[in-house]
Amino acid sequence: EEKWMRVRAAAIPYLSVRTEKHIELKRLRRARLLECLLYVGFTVVFSAVTITVRDNSVAFNHARGLREYLSGMPIPSIPSKEYEDITSVSEMWWWLREVLVGQVLWPIGSDQRYPILGNNQFFGPVRLRQVRVQESECKVPAVLES
Repeated sequence: EEKWMRVRAAAIPYLSVRTEKHIELKRLRRARLLECLLYVGFTVVFSAVTITVRDNSVAFNHARGLREYLSGMPIPSIPSKEYEDITSVSEMWWWLREVLVGQVLWPIGSDQRYPILGNNQFFGPVRLRQVRVQESECKVPAVLES
């Protein structure tokens, strides 16, 4: 029995140190798990709020207003042509250069960088897109058929 008492006396400090390390590891794991859960929760709530709060009607109305403004503006080099009257690639380039860039993006005398109609500002590149229609829906001008 004396032998077991010595083994027990030697094992108690070892076990207490081991138990303290185990408790510390458990505490660290719980802290990391809590941090991960808080991060995921924050990300979900933040994403939900930013996606649902967006008012798409403002962007739609601004795009529509910009489209109406641009389509009604004559090309300075070709005064009889507006956007709707463009029939060639060269006329499109004239419209892009003189109307889009010259009048809307960088108005003459503007101190701002990248203003749109004097109110808004670009935060990215300008993207032009082409919308195609069914062949039966429109008549192709004779100039473009050749």
